[in-house]
Amino acid sequence: MRKEIDRINKIVRDLLDFARPTVKSVTVPSEPANVEVAIYDTVSLVTPQKSVRDVELAVDVHPDLPPVLLQREHLVQVLLNLLLNAADVCGPGGRVMVRAEAAGDFVKISVEDNGPGVSPEIRSRLFEPFATTKEVGKGTGLGLAVCRGLVEAAGGTIALDATHTPGARFVVLLPRAGESAAFAAQARTDPRKPLKQQE
Repeated sequence: MRKEIDRINKIVRDLLDFARPTVKSVTVPSEPANVEVAIYDTVSLVTPQKSVRDVELAVDVHPDLPPVLLQREHLVQVLLNLLLNAADVCGPGGRVMVRAEAAGDFVKISVEDNGPGVSPEIRSRLFEPFATTKEVGKGTGLGLAVCRGLVEAAGGTIALDATHTPGARFVVLLPRAGESAAFAAQARTDPRKPLKQQE
């Protein structure tokens, strides 16, 4: 009964997060997130989870990373989803790696695993609501859609690195907290366009 209640609670939380309207313009949080702290906070949260106990979890955070334009709670939520998904697909004996490094005017966070990877059939709709590779009853298909909403509302991007094999790698780019809202908005609108800070 407790297991089913926990599952229902997760579904409700995912639905509420997905239904919550996203911010259309970039807003600077009162306290920009410290990426290193958020990563280790997330690791401490997932370590006791059953799906993670038999998985090797490694962290590689470059020193002196700048804070990012995303609330700590939202960054933890994004990382939590990515880490649990990675551990789930790996299974016992698998390996999950979290990396964070500066990337120009952004901070790049990647979560990779040595699991079976993402099938080509679902890659194009991976971040769409209710898209999932899990068995019926084991996932809502809203986790990545919620992550995308949170990241893009902060002026960042989240994507699957199609070049990473074997396994899967998700890459999150978040603007530094010191960048202007217009600069972050440009990244959200067209992340492929060369970025120029306003004079």
